Amino acid sequence: NFRLMKKMLILLVTLCLFGCQSREERKISELIKDDMFKTLYDFESYEPIETSKADSAFTTIYKDSSITAKAIMILLAREEISKWLEDSQEHVKELEIWGDSYTAMARYKVDNTKEKLADIIRKSEIAQSTINMLKETIKNECENFESNFIGWSVKHKYRCKTKGGAYDIGETYYVFDPQLDKVLYTETDEVREGYEKIKSVIDEALK
Repeated sequence: NFRLMKKMLILLVTLCLFGCQSREERKISELIKDDMFKTLYDFESYEPIETSKADSAFTTIYKDSSITAKAIMILLAREEISKWLEDSQEHVKELEIWGDSYTAMARYKVDNTKEKLADIIRKSEIAQSTINMLKETIKNECENFESNFIGWSVKHKYRCKTKGGAYDIGETYYVFDPQLDKVLYTETDEVREGYEKIKSVIDEALK
């Protein structure tokens, strides 16, 4: 009798665990389906291929809004500096053209171009100083960052039609709340490319 009760108990626990797992999988499947309905161009052609097992999801420095905002500001500042560098190269060419001439027009062109170059140097120095300050702030925030459990994550692979009517395969990374009631955020391949740039800036600040 004891052995029989033990076997029945093990079977009951196994069935319970299987049932809980199935309910979780169904909830995840429904949440993904609802999200696909909102985001896909042709939802009628949507075909799920594979969904990974749910894994624990935690807050990270690479997704923290304050840290990532500063990383984005650094990226934007660097873009501006790059544009100013291109402009300065054009200004240097202007100096080479007008530098050997002593006409009033030439002197005006030279003086005006020098002022533009000086302005670019001034703006670049301010921008670089701001970048250094932001990097230091990122480093401090990362050192004080505490990772917390936020829910569950899965990778979902699927097939659907594009605007052109051809089938394409996509993959989306999902993060759900602990109760599996809603999608906290998603990541596609395109979004991940942007995150890689942000991640590189944060890693640079930590060195």
